[in-house]
Amino acid sequence: MQSTFATVIVPIEFQKRAKQDFPDYFSTKFTTSTEENAPATHCLTSGYFYNFELETISNQVDWTRIIKFGDLQAVLAELNLHPVQEVIKDEPNA
Repeated sequence: MQSTFATVIVPIEFQKRAKQDFPDYFSTKFTTSTEENAPATHCLTSGYFYNFELETISNQVDWTRIIKFGDLQAVLAELNLHPVQEVIKDEPNA
């Protein structure tokens, strides 16, 4: 099967629908804010997609998405996306 390197970005409000169609994708969260602990505004998957997956994402899904090709860092800079810093809470004392 042929594959293509792509980055697919989904607004966070469509993450659940996107994951229903592609359960293993769209877990990495990003934000358009540079503030610490800013909430996620987008989720994405970047890497090699089978061409039939990109065809489905491009033409058959009913959720908003952006598909970009090329270097991930360039895509993130173009869209002003920054990794979400997950807040890790300490385990309560037993």
